[in-house]
Amino acid sequence: MQGQSKKVVFTILITLALNSQANTALPDLEIHVFEDESTSVDAVPGMQMVIYSADESIDQGTQVQGDNYQLLHTEDGEMVVHSENPSDNLVYPEDDIRYEFYIEGGYRQDKLDWNKAHPSGSPNVLSELTWDNIEIAVVELGATILTPSNFVMDGRFAYGTIFDGDNQDSDYYGDYKTQEFSRSNNNTDSGSTIDTSIGFGYRALIIPSSARFNKPTLSLTPKVGFSYHAQDFNISDGYQTIPAYGSFDDLDSDYAATWYGPWAGLDSELNIAEWYSLTTSFEYHYAFYEGTGDWNLRSDLEHPESFKHKAEGTGIVASIGSQFRLTPDLFLDLSVDYQNWSADKNGEDKMYFSNGSTAKMKFNEVNWESIGANIGLSYAF
Repeated sequence: MQGQSKKVVFTILITLALNSQANTALPDLEIHVFEDESTSVDAVPGMQMVIYSADESIDQGTQVQGDNYQLLHTEDGEMVVHSENPSDNLVYPEDDIRYEFYIEGGYRQDKLDWNKAHPSGSPNVLSELTWDNIEIAVVELGATILTPSNFVMDGRFAYGTIFDGDNQDSDYYGDYKTQEFSRSNNNTDSGSTIDTSIGFGYRALIIPSSARFNKPTLSLTPKVGFSYHAQDFNISDGYQTIPAYGSFDDLDSDYAATWYGPWAGLDSELNIAEWYSLTTSFEYHYAFYEGTGDWNLRSDLEHPESFKHKAEGTGIVASIGSQFRLTPDLFLDLSVDYQNWSADKNGEDKMYFSNGSTAKMKFNEVNWESIGANIGLSYAF
């Protein structure tokens, strides 16, 4: 044996008998385990194991040979068999469905703008609204289910509270935003946001796990899903800049924007160490957009629905994150998220007047951009 630098720790004699109809029995097997400090993992001594038959009458070609295998400790207190030859290390499928739940808190900053044309088509931008520096405090909940066959289903729900922001409302006589005749600069320091999504996919093990990890070293998960996003902006503290009339009273208008539709994307997870991993996510969305406004100072318009917008477009959602293992089942999560949406197809602006009549204008486009950071905890079992 390879015993000059290794000491025999213990020898286990295993007798295996198989009571078949022919009453045949398998030969006795012996497992010899050796201490091998060169194979230590995280300061836990490794061990080398040799499996062979104790029956000398058995031909050597039929003996079970397990040379150069190691017994390694996992953080869960389990013993696993690991070969020095990477090709011998198999990932054994789990029999149980795995669940992961998380809760995160974060900060997000949004900006949104839209514009519409005159019913005649000129000016091609009659009115433009912009919301900028919208500051939002966000709480998010989510869950992931992983089946033994590596199919994945996940969902998330996030609620945000708007606590600061700026709004500008401009009107033009000329095409291409020229001859601006009216502008007000207002506050958007209240409102809310909602983001929810559900996805389905398959986790492909690009680099399977070794005995050191209970997760794949590298996995990619193509996914499809459906999402819904909403922003509810309140406009207050009016200030007329053009003409320079200054502040005006009683401004309390609302605009609600919603985006929804299907998406396709790709998640990745890279386990750099047993306690640390990197994650990325990318989604491409087809978006249906709807907006509803209530201009409280316009007595010629209906309330609470003064006008409605609709359009179609696309969006991208991307995220990069880190996960730190605190216990075998509890993780600290950090992430940075980015979103960019635009809708400029089949746009329509429908006005509702107080006398019961309506008017339709061309809704040119709406754009939404968001960036945020989150910190939270996740629990997997």
